[in-house]
Formats: sequence, C-alpha cells, structure tokens
Amino acid sequence: MLELILRFDPDFIACVKGSIQILRTELGFLIAFLGDTAMHFQPTNNILIDIEAVVNGVGSFFYPFFFTALAFHLITDDEMAEDEMTGMEALVNEVRSFLNSWSSDFQEVPTTEMEEAKNTMTDIKALVNELGSFLVTDIGILDLALSDLLPKFELLKPKIKEHCITVSKMPSDMAPNTALVSLFIFDSVLDDLMYLINNKSDRIVGVNDQIVMLHEELMLLGSSVTDIAVQQEAGHEDILIRAVDIAYEAEYVINSFPPVWYLTLRLPQLIEKIQLIRMSIQEIKNKLDVAGVPEVPKYRGEHVSSQSKEPSILEDIVVGFDNMEIEIAEQLVGGTEQLQIISISGMPGLGKTTLANKVYNNPSVVYHFYKRAWCVVSQTYNKKHVLIDILSSMRNLKGEKIVNMDDESLAEDLYKSLKGSRYLIVMDDIWDTKPWDDLKRYFPDDGTRSRILFTTRNKNVGEASPRSVISALPFLSEDECWELLRRKVFQDKNCPQELLDIGKQIAANCRGLPLAVVVIAGVLANMEKKEHFYDGDDQRESLGQVSMYQQHHHLSINYNNTNIQSLPFGLHVRSLLCFDLESPTSISCSFKVLRVLDFFEISYYNVVIGIEHLVHLRYLTIAGILPPMESFHRLVCLVVYNPDEVEIPDILLNILSLRHMHFLRGGYFSASCLQQATNNESFLINNNLHSISVIRISDETDLKILRCSPNLRRLKVLIGSSLNYSFGFLNQLESLKLESDNISSSLFSLPLNLKQLTLDGVQISREQMEIIGKLEYLEVLKLQNVGFEGNQWGTSEGGFPQLKFLKLYQVQIVEWNAASDHFPTLQQLVLEFCYRLKMIPANLGDIPTLQMIKVYMCTKAIEESAKQIQEEQQDIGNEDLKFVIISNY
Repeated sequence: MLELILRFDPDFIACVKGSIQILRTELGFLIAFLGDTAMHFQPTNNILIDIEAVVNGVGSFFYPFFFTALAFHLITDDEMAEDEMTGMEALVNEVRSFLNSWSSDFQEVPTTEMEEAKNTMTDIKALVNELGSFLVTDIGILDLALSDLLPKFELLKPKIKEHCITVSKMPSDMAPNTALVSLFIFDSVLDDLMYLINNKSDRIVGVNDQIVMLHEELMLLGSSVTDIAVQQEAGHEDILIRAVDIAYEAEYVINSFPPVWYLTLRLPQLIEKIQLIRMSIQEIKNKLDVAGVPEVPKYRGEHVSSQSKEPSILEDIVVGFDNMEIEIAEQLVGGTEQLQIISISGMPGLGKTTLANKVYNNPSVVYHFYKRAWCVVSQTYNKKHVLIDILSSMRNLKGEKIVNMDDESLAEDLYKSLKGSRYLIVMDDIWDTKPWDDLKRYFPDDGTRSRILFTTRNKNVGEASPRSVISALPFLSEDECWELLRRKVFQDKNCPQELLDIGKQIAANCRGLPLAVVVIAGVLANMEKKEHFYDGDDQRESLGQVSMYQQHHHLSINYNNTNIQSLPFGLHVRSLLCFDLESPTSISCSFKVLRVLDFFEISYYNVVIGIEHLVHLRYLTIAGILPPMESFHRLVCLVVYNPDEVEIPDILLNILSLRHMHFLRGGYFSASCLQQATNNESFLINNNLHSISVIRISDETDLKILRCSPNLRRLKVLIGSSLNYSFGFLNQLESLKLESDNISSSLFSLPLNLKQLTLDGVQISREQMEIIGKLEYLEVLKLQNVGFEGNQWGTSEGGFPQLKFLKLYQVQIVEWNAASDHFPTLQQLVLEFCYRLKMIPANLGDIPTLQMIKVYMCTKAIEESAKQIQEEQQDIGNEDLKFVIISNY
C-alpha cells in the first residue's frame, strides 16, 4: 500500500514523501524481525502485542487514506483543471459517478447481495467525504499524523533488543528445526557474505569485522558438517539439522536488510551459536576416536582417500554416470606420459564432485596411481588451506602437525612428496585458472603419467594446459530425473498410481539437474503423501499452496488469479512461480530472500509493482514492461516475454553477475548507449554475458557495443539492411542464430569455435558456404529461408568434418550436389517445406553414421528421392537408417 502511495502524483505527496519512506523502512524491519524465526520462542507474547498495536495504528490511518488519496488522484486530471468546482465537490461527484456506474452492473445480482454492496459503498462514500475534506484542505494533518506514528517505532526498538537478548540465553534445542538437511545452503550463504565483504556494502558499515568473522566461522562449520555427513553414523541427524538451521538463520539475517543496530545485536549471537555447534561436532569426533572409528578429518580433503564404500549422501545424485566414470577413468590411466589436466565441467547441481569422487575411488585409478590427494579450492581460494588439504589427504602429515607451517614450507613438502611418483590430485570446485597458476610449480612433471583432475563450473578453466582434456557433464533425461525422484521419495516401494503423473511433472520441472531433484525429493519425502496434494481437481491449487513448501525450502506456485501478497510464507520463499495473474500485481516486500521469480503465462501488459525491492534475485522471468533494473546487482538470468522489440537499459550491459539475457520479441541497444559508442573511440562496457537473444544489430555501432561482451557462448541476432556482418571477434561463441528480415543481408565472417549455426533469411555465396563447411567444430547447421547464389549448393570433400545434424527449411535451392564423404559424420538430415529442390543427393544414403532422413511437406520429387535412397539402403542390408516422410499429397 505504501509502495502504491509513493507512486502517486509527486505534487500531491511532496511534503510527506520523506516521512512515508521512513515509515516504509520501519515497517520493513518489523516484517524482517517477524521472519527471524530464531527470535520467536517464548516469551514472545509481549513483544508481538506491542508490534501489533503499532502496526494496527498505521493500518487504521493509512487504509482509509489510501482509498481517499486514490480517488482524489483519479480526478486530478486535465478535466478537473478546467472545472470551477472545488476539489471536494469534484471528489464527491466522482465517487457518485463511480457508484452509479457500479450499480448498473448489479442487474442480475440477488437483491440482498446488491443491497449489501450498495450499503457498503454508501459507507465508503461517507468516509471519503469525511477524510477527503481534511486531505484536500489541509495536507498538513497527514504530516502531523505521520509525526505521531513514527516515534512509536523508536519506542519498539529497546523492547526488541531486550527480547532478542532474552531469547539468545535460552537453550538452543528449543529452536525450530527444518525438516530437510541440505548442505548446499553453506555455499549459498558464504557466497552472500563474500559479496557483502568484497563490495564494501553500506549495509554493513560498523559491523564489517563481525561479517568477516561470521564468514570464517560458517566456512569452518561447513567443513565440519561435511565430515560428519560423510561418516554416516547413526545419531548425527540432530547436529546436522542444527548446523543447517544456523546457516539458514544467518542467510535470513544478512539478507533481510535489517538496520545496523539489529545486526550489531544478532551477528554475535549467530557467531556464538556456530561456535557451540562446532564444539559439539568436535565432541562427536573425539568419541569416534575413542571408539576406534577412523578419525574424522579436520580438513576436507582427508576423507577422500578412504577406499571404503562410498557414502549414500553422495550416491543420491549419481544417476547414469557409469559411462562417464569409465571414460574419465580411462583418460586418467591412459594417454600421454606427461602431466595432464582432466576436467569435469558443468553447471552447479549436475554432480561434478560426486562423479569425481566415483572416479577417484575407481579400482583401476586406485591401482594405477601411487599417491592420490583431494583438495577443495572454491571461489574463495586460500593457498594454505589447499596445500594442507592435499598433504593431509595423502596422509603424509596430520592436519594438526602442519597447520602452523608457512605456505612455502607446505609447498616444499608437497613437491618433495610428489617428486618421482605417479600421482593424482583432484582440485574440486575450481572457479578460475588463478589457483592453478599459483600452484602448478609444486606439481613435478617427471613423465610418470601423473594427472590433475579439475571439477569446475567454467569450461575455460579446463583449458589451463595445452594437453588438457575436458569432459562436459550432461543433464539428466526426464526419465532419469523421475527414477531418481521416485527412489528418493518412495525408496524401495512403487509410486502410487494416482501420484504418477504429477510426480513425473515435478521431475521434468527439475530440468535435468540432479541436485534439484534431490532437494525437491527431500521436501516431498518429509510430507504426507496424500492424494489431494498431487491429484484430482485440486491438483493445481495444491501444488500452488502446499505441496512443495517446507521451511527454508520453498517452491511456491500460484495457478490462480490471486494477488501475490496473498501467498503464505513469503518471508522464507526462495523460488516463486506465478501463473495467470491479473494486472496490476503488487509484490510484497516480505519476500526477503527470494532468488527465483518467474511470472509465467501472464499478460504481456501486466504491471508489477515493487519488484525492484527484490535485490537478491538471481533469476527473473517477466512479461511486458521491464521494471527498474538498477537494484538487481546479483541477477544471473533475465527472461522477458515482450510483445514488441524493447530498448535494452544500459544498466543491463553493466551488471557483472548477469550471464543470460533473453527477449522473446527482440531488443535493441538504447540511444544513449549508441551515442556513447559513436562519440567515444575507447568506448567500453563491462559485463560477463554468456548468452543474448534476440538482439537487433543494424550497423557497425551495434557491433562495437557487442564487442564489449567477449564471453558470449550463445547469441541470437536479428540483422537488418544489406550490410556485410562480421561476428568473428566472438572467439568463445558456440551457438549462433542469425535472422534477417531482408534476404539481401549477407555474412562476412563467423567465429571459428561454433558448434551450432542457424541462418534464417540471409543470402549466402559459394565462398561463404565453403567457409561454413570448414568450421572445425560445427555439429548442428540449420538453414531456414536461405538464398543460395545461383540457386545451387555444391559441397566438396573435407567439409563439415563434425556435422551431425543438418536441417533445410524453405531453402532457395534447386540443385544440391553432394557425396557421402562431404558429410562424414552426419547423423540426421531434415528437409521441411523445400518446394524448389529437385531431389536429395542419392549418395547421402551411404554416409556410415547417418541414422535418420526426415522429409516434411516437401515436393513429390523429394519424397520419391528419399524412398529411392531407402530402397537402395535396404537392398544392401542397411536396416538401421530410418526414414520419416510426412506428405502433403
């Protein structure tokens, strides 16, 4: 409501705007405090009563004010300026007109309901008349009312402080526990803390040292918790839950934008809680030592050298990795005698570390290497910690004996221990090449077939050495996701038939990420598996309200025409998918830690109010008008369903965290950005975009701006005019789609590393097709509405060495001359709506790798040539080549 009031005409609220903004901040803190669940033990009644009294005082004033102000705002237009009646007369007449127009809609409404509605509106009219008088004649009364409300918030603060101190002294086992143990929260909150530290945020002025200490304590706790989880001993669940709860508590406190005085109070409490949990974990370790259980390592690398059965916590996210395990194990034990880097790359949640652990303990790997070690690098690389990880993992020295050694002594010990040996070092979660550049001199290359195994989110990290081998981890298929979800939720039992369809839908929505499946499965496994949560007429509503909600782990989905503010549990929601919302929609400021917001299947012209306050968003999908983007400093992915081309705000090209930017109907660079690029020869913007679609490129100035995104991997471009275009400067580009609304547009150069290329509506010369054919890594080529010089396409030997998929759609080709060795690795050939092409080259059927030829709505002649190829291949015994022919005839 306050957000809407602040959007009224500035002249109307000018003298009270500052006070309303302060009031909004104070209310925001109270919401944050109420969401700080660790502060909600008994005794809470008194503080809640005090808060309720203050908030009710605000509401009792502002709700009638809001209605009156809204009505007044609606009539303060050009017509009123020409009217001689007073503001109050205009207001009353406007309300009367509104009542009359509304009552006409009651023709078919039951009499009792119509009378009740009219009576209600009569009461509202009287309220408007009463409040409107003082609003219009003396806005100072509003200022006076605000001056009375704001001091009441100051009186609450000492009571809140006293309450927090009282609660902090209560036994920790009274804390509400989450029903789901997910260790990945530690990475998330550590990332948040490091962001605050590195960016010197104004939010932590005065508590910087405590933030740094909190980061250090949480990092140590995360390491200890991992050690305990790996032991898989009975009775450890409680301590794991306590540790995860404190991580969520810390995340909420630092991300809910509390004032510094509250952070000063809460941060020491969090640090003390973490230290107590670490002490409890240490006691567990000591008991395990006394009982003769192998020592729980102090450093994360120590546990990995154990060749015992792999812990079930790791097995949870291993589905379909057997082939990759064998492949990577062969790369480690075979190949060159020189030191070599093998890397496993993929986005978070795919199971890189899990696969590396399986490979590390593979019998052939264990047998082959004399020494093996494991270290965790992470985004916050610490040289000493990594060296200690490696040394303790090899069991040369215990962590306690080496923790006080300096970096050079540790490095010297490492080099001597590896010299002359055949060793394997796993460097887990390495974010860039800087750690390798810093450490590589300590790994001797003695021609013993030693190996370094990276796990990384960044594929380029694997290219740290000329002899590197990179294995990209694939996503799970929908069937694999479902199998993993079923096994985690139902264990050895079958999924009930009534839950099968919705269960598979949930698995499909995990988008192939094993980690997402495991987290969702953990939520579902801890809930009653009642039919109404998943099936029947209430299926969609149930999913929207409860079926995927658990404290700290939320996926709230709203399929109904419901205002966002009506959704429950907003304070701890991390992911929110919204369906079929009406416009305008107001986003509640109570979504304190929201990371994912997806407005799916809503109107192009939907207006969303308050979205700019969701500063922790990583993923945003929105339809229609772009909200102000200045506050989204950590946004990673932006998807805009826009009905027409939109101007891309300059700020989007300068958000360092932004990786993916998609505009359904296209976007274009802003006039201000174009002007800067034109006037400034050294024009430069700083971003790390990996994909853009769809962007309009019209001239050299647009290309100049695009050059400022050198890390692009995927690009969809709409090109105009008849200019030649060069995209060869995008050295890392792997997927490119070029679409033109002018068939005379042509190409000049393309990136050499392309794996996928789609051309739509462009004119191609023979020379350009030869260049495309020589792209060494090209695997997918789609030609749509493409014009060929002379309406002929002739290929030659040595072209398209890696092409696996070729699609021709409405191409302007009459003659196509090709032989089987012109596409040596082709697997699928697709022709759609090719009305001018005379026939498919018969020799293509002899390509040994070809698996399918698909013909869709083409000419009779093309269909006949496809059938002829099919008959010829069957005659020579080739039954593996499949044909799909969908005809118009």
